[in-house]
Amino acid sequence: MIAVWVSLILAADITFTAYVSDNDIRLDQRVRYTVKVQGDRGGLPDVSFPDFKDFYVLSGPNQSTNMQWINGKMSSSKSYSFILKPRREGRLTIAAASMDNNGTLMKTRPVTVTVRPAGSGDKKKKNTVDPALEGKKIFFKAIPSKTSAYVGEQIIVEYKLYFNINIQTYEVEKLPSNTGFWTEEFDLPRQPEIKSEVINGMNYNVVTLKKVALFPTQSGEITLEPMEIITQSVVRGRARSRSLFDSFFDRPGRTIQTPVKTNTIRFKVKALPARGKPDGFKGAVGNYSLEVAADKSDIPVNEAVSLKIVLKGSGNMKLVELPVPSIPPDIERYEPKIQTRVSKNKRGIGGVKSAEYILIPRVPGTFRLKPLSFSYFDPQKGSYVTLNSRPIVLKISGEARPGQPTPLGGVSRREVTLLGRDIRFIREQTRLQPVEDSANGAVPVGLAYCAVLLLFALFFYYDTRQARLAGNVQLSRRLKAGRQANRWLKDATRHIEGEAGAFYKAIDEALSGYVRDKLNMELSSFNSDEIDKYLREHRVSPELVKRFSGVLNESRFRQYGGADDNAGNRGKLLEQARDLITQLEKVL
Repeated sequence: MIAVWVSLILAADITFTAYVSDNDIRLDQRVRYTVKVQGDRGGLPDVSFPDFKDFYVLSGPNQSTNMQWINGKMSSSKSYSFILKPRREGRLTIAAASMDNNGTLMKTRPVTVTVRPAGSGDKKKKNTVDPALEGKKIFFKAIPSKTSAYVGEQIIVEYKLYFNINIQTYEVEKLPSNTGFWTEEFDLPRQPEIKSEVINGMNYNVVTLKKVALFPTQSGEITLEPMEIITQSVVRGRARSRSLFDSFFDRPGRTIQTPVKTNTIRFKVKALPARGKPDGFKGAVGNYSLEVAADKSDIPVNEAVSLKIVLKGSGNMKLVELPVPSIPPDIERYEPKIQTRVSKNKRGIGGVKSAEYILIPRVPGTFRLKPLSFSYFDPQKGSYVTLNSRPIVLKISGEARPGQPTPLGGVSRREVTLLGRDIRFIREQTRLQPVEDSANGAVPVGLAYCAVLLLFALFFYYDTRQARLAGNVQLSRRLKAGRQANRWLKDATRHIEGEAGAFYKAIDEALSGYVRDKLNMELSSFNSDEIDKYLREHRVSPELVKRFSGVLNESRFRQYGGADDNAGNRGKLLEQARDLITQLEKVL
């Protein structure tokens, strides 16, 4: 359906939109005007509709209400639609709709419709936003946050699938090689959120299939190759009916496979400027802050003190090098414990990188640790920034006693290796035991040896089996088919009282995916409409094939609506699917 976005107003938990089905029509044509209210609570406000003075109201308001519980969170929506026919030619404006949201007046923006003379030819619409999407039902696009960057500056690329047909599933055919980039991938939900975008006057469902942060490693022009996928969608057929009862037994639609790929993106990567580059610069690009601190400053001799260096900010935290402190020779320093925590959010990649040094002073006195510095390039400012810490002063009390064991002051740290730990002292007293007494312990020792040999044999069997599976992809896929199907069934269980589409899609994926995996068939060569034939070829009983097809067709049909959809019927369908997979496990 063609749709024109008119307004999107957010007020706390309410979304208020208005749009028309077409903004360029003839005098003898009709247009659908829709007002939609969405929120995360029930009892949405009532809407005051505009005066359709330039239109005949043929139908409306036609109201539809939807309420969902997903993962314990409620969402609801109300839509009001009118069928309108223009009274005259020209640019006609539908005034704003309004509503009262807890004392706040909310309004949509006016909608303008261009009306041409009756009988005139269709006007070809201009591609004002994105020519690549004109007239297409499905499109795959890579959207970068920028196309010009410095070496080491992060670029966020989102791979979005636009569609206004019923897509059942997809399979990745080719991933971009990302040559010339260090890559960090974002974690996306297993079932991506479907949003709505209007492009070129056309309403698309949009899902983000992949999101990555790219860090250029070289200057010049770098090309990001396309990502390719194959989508599997259901198209409802319109076959001619031969009898009154045919419509009751029609398939939900035919399945088609559509290969799509993203656009090629060319980035212009600038080298970091040589002018103003600090001597201690080690390639960090982004925005950072530096903290250096000791957990105490007044300590006795031979007691441990912790020196922490913490770097926070946005950038490639895994490649950032922390500054190394200069420690006086009278203070013993152990190898640092380095930790990196990467955070991924809407703003990009960032996080925290820290190093903890354990220091043990061996002599008394006052020691001054030199300030640390960290330099980075800020791409927003286009210049270098140097951060400097404050000096740290340690006051050591007590006396140095050579040969005295090193106390740790009650601090228990794995990083500290105690002196003399590798020395075994000579025992001054030895307790001897008669030889005949040692025979009493032979049985436990023998049992212990047998247990060790048994564990070794089990480990050898497991390791050999895993190596065999790794070298035989088809065998591994067949053995894991049942587990993969059970994952989808568990997913269906979570949606048994939630979104209908998610529940029936999980049932569909469990059944069709199980057959694909068991028969080692790729999605590109798998035709779900001929699944009965595949099962019969592998000597599955006709009765079991019939039951399998019935449950599969019902799950696909109900993904797009259907009567008698409730938690009880969903539970029955789930049990049928689980029983079918159990029966097929005995045959395939």
